[in-house]
Formats: sequence, structure tokens, C-alpha cells
Amino acid sequence: MLKNPSARDLMVDARAVHSAAMARLEVGDWRDAAEKAWCAARNATEAAILEINGIESSRSTNIDTGIRALARERGGEWIELRKDYTEVVYHLHIEAFYGGVWHDDVPDLIRGVANYVDRIARLADEG
Repeated sequence: MLKNPSARDLMVDARAVHSAAMARLEVGDWRDAAEKAWCAARNATEAAILEINGIESSRSTNIDTGIRALARERGGEWIELRKDYTEVVYHLHIEAFYGGVWHDDVPDLIRGVANYVDRIARLADEG
């Protein structure tokens, strides 16, 4: 369990937003589901950065910088998480939501965010 109350709240929110993304996907609103899934990944990533570094940011660019720094510093699974986060940002946030671009793997990417949230929460909890 994350020690920082704000980080815990962000992680709880990440899971709730991902549940909302799945509900939107179920009714065929893949574009809104993509954006919600991105928000879930973003909030989980911010929670991890806050838990580990004590740095909170409302700007997505600072969150990207934070996960890149953690990947450089810690290596291993953090490198994979950084790559996964970049994929979510590009394919779900930029292409699917903003661009309205459909790819056959969009539903899989949306569903996969649950795994991303679980992995980053575990690593953040480990410190």
C-alpha cells in the first residue's frame, strides 16, 4: 500500500477511471474509452512518481519526464513501464482520442492499461 496519501488517492482514481474506460468500451465508445484509459495510466504514473520522489505535477509533460528518469535510475521493469506509458500516450491519447484514429489493437491497449496500473502500483509500493 502506498504511503503517500495523495499517491494512494491517485492510484485509486486510476483504477476507477480504467473501470469507466472499460464501461465505455463495452458500449462501443472506443474513443472515450481510449482517453479514459490514458487518464488511468497517467494518474497511476503520477502516483508512482509522487510515492517514490515526492514530486507531484498536474502537467503530463512532467509525468513523462518523471517516468523516464525512473527508468534511467532503476532500469529493469521501469524501462518496460516507460515504453508502455509512451505507447499509451501515443496510441490512445494522441491517435485514438485526439485524432479519432482506429486501429484493431485499440481495445487490447485499453484493456492492457489495467495490467500497467497493477505493475506500476507494485513497483511504487516496493519503493
